Amino acid sequence: ETTCTTCSVGCRIVAQSSAGALVRYLGVDSDPVNQSWLCDKGRYGFEAVNAPDRLGEPLVRRDGKLAPVRWHEALGEVAAGVRHAHGAGGGAAIGVIGGARLTNEDAYAWSKLARVVLQTDSVDAQLGDGLPAELVLGLPRATIDEASSARALLVLSGDLREELPVLYLRLRAAVGRGAALVECSSLASSVSSFATLRLAHRPGEVAQLVAALVSGDAATDAAGVPADQVQRARDVLDGGSAGAGERGSGVVVVLGRPSVADSGDAVAAAAALVHEALPGARFLPALRRSNVFGALDMGLAPGILPGRVAAAAAADWFADSWGAQLPSERGRDTAGILAAAAAGELKMLVLLGSDPLADFPDHELAKAAIDRVPFLVSLGTHPDQSSAEADVILPVPGDAERAGTTTNLEGRVSRLAAKVVPPGTAWPAWTIAAELARRLGADLGFDNLESISEEIERIAPAYRGVSPELLARPGGRDGLVVPLGAVPVEIGGRAVARRLDPMATPGITATDEQGAPLRLGAAVPLGGPGEESSSSDGASPRPGMLTAPPAPAVEAVPRLDAYSYRLVVRRSLYDGGTLVGASPSLAPLAVRDVLAVHPAEIARLGIAPGETLKVRSGGREADVEVVADESLERHVVVLPANPGRSSSDDGTRTASAASRLVEVGATVTDV
Repeated sequence: ETTCTTCSVGCRIVAQSSAGALVRYLGVDSDPVNQSWLCDKGRYGFEAVNAPDRLGEPLVRRDGKLAPVRWHEALGEVAAGVRHAHGAGGGAAIGVIGGARLTNEDAYAWSKLARVVLQTDSVDAQLGDGLPAELVLGLPRATIDEASSARALLVLSGDLREELPVLYLRLRAAVGRGAALVECSSLASSVSSFATLRLAHRPGEVAQLVAALVSGDAATDAAGVPADQVQRARDVLDGGSAGAGERGSGVVVVLGRPSVADSGDAVAAAAALVHEALPGARFLPALRRSNVFGALDMGLAPGILPGRVAAAAAADWFADSWGAQLPSERGRDTAGILAAAAAGELKMLVLLGSDPLADFPDHELAKAAIDRVPFLVSLGTHPDQSSAEADVILPVPGDAERAGTTTNLEGRVSRLAAKVVPPGTAWPAWTIAAELARRLGADLGFDNLESISEEIERIAPAYRGVSPELLARPGGRDGLVVPLGAVPVEIGGRAVARRLDPMATPGITATDEQGAPLRLGAAVPLGGPGEESSSSDGASPRPGMLTAPPAPAVEAVPRLDAYSYRLVVRRSLYDGGTLVGASPSLAPLAVRDVLAVHPAEIARLGIAPGETLKVRSGGREADVEVVADESLERHVVVLPANPGRSSSDDGTRTASAASRLVEVGATVTDV
């Protein structure tokens, strides 16, 4: 039994093998998560693990070509690259992108390596297609069960059936049991057919809509939504809350990134506005990429350290715990890392299972960065567009080939099991981090998974009390939601999270704050969200966890002129990613790179479906086939994110139309 890492839902599965190869994944009836359901992408994703083009040996570029070498040679090359980068610009000259495909233990090891050895805070598990880490980690989190039993659901995300199919099934069942669902979206989606109310706003203007929704402003035009619909939605969210505690009690907000053609700041502002206006509401972040939440929890984001803490507040604590000074300046996110590389400021870039050339929304920036960075290192399971340009490729195990833990979108930590062995001599990513540190004269302080887990439990506030032993017990089979519900306490320097009978356990100050038996010493409560408490040795204070940032001012969105269309970039379950492309059963289902336009607009332009058009946005352009879609608003056009791309005549893969048109940082994209 293990956990599916195809997306961030974290379905429990059984992996079965024969003759050393995976043969099937079966859904496990994990009541709080997938209830035995699996999406087809998860069910057939095992085929990618068996793919014949798996990376199995380290590769180093020699005379312009990648050649297999031994591990000590490859690590020697990487260590030399680190020293050169440090000499040229210090830790700020190094960037690390990716980590969402890693285990929690892998991500922690690389987070520690980056800060302690590489001396950089420029690390980011998201590829410019997510939301600010401080917001994701600071908002009060809902579980899938809480969303399924909510009084009302507010959906601010992309199409859930395409991005997180099992979550879609759970929410559809919730509506069938009587939950109200309000969808705020630019495009009709899979939930539109059973939503209580859909507010169809103009692309990029979700913050304007939510501002009107939570304030009760009776403006006639809230992002293109009539005032009466906004009021109806407000009534749905407020229904039954009077006299029942905080405003927003019983409301769960499903929060995602509907389109990478719009700035993520708009969705972040909308979420912060909801949190301030509906303090009783809980949030279920719908970022889809594998273990992105575990990677963020482990500090793979600029300004964030392991355990959901801000580096500004936790630097001293981690410096004491790790025995080294941390970078003093906040690092760059993925867009900033790529911009620095394109400008010649970055001397070394590490890709942790990421492929910016395929997945970053702005291909022009990604290509400029990859082309110019002097030293590129890629860790991965399969060849991809970015690793083809690398100076060093280091193979790592894939799904069902590694042990460890993963954290899903609700913050549920669950175990991974190794069913088959990886090809060749692939090393776990944490082992690579530890060995690279030794090459550079440092010691990360662990040499097995257990020691990493113990360190995470000891010093990462959100993971206090989460031990391998606890996960192995019957109650941990479905995983544990962090932070644990019991109040963690420190007893004689050892932290535990206790769920004991208050009448049988002495040392209690309240029924919600339990102490340990008196013979073990005094029980000292540890930091919870927004709290700090001192460590047992009186050194630096243990940092409190992040809380949601205040809502920013809602920025105006440029109005669309009469000669343009507003672009939405929509994700699909079967995209052009590595997993789909390496799975024979899934690859034929990959979406085509086509531009969807309303039929009336196709007729107005005097063209026909199937024709190829040149689409321009600013100084950028792409040639793309046009198809008709009656579900669209007339001023909206749609392209797929990372579609299954066709090959050019020379066998190279071309960038998607969307990535050629989108400029990262733009508020909206008009074509």
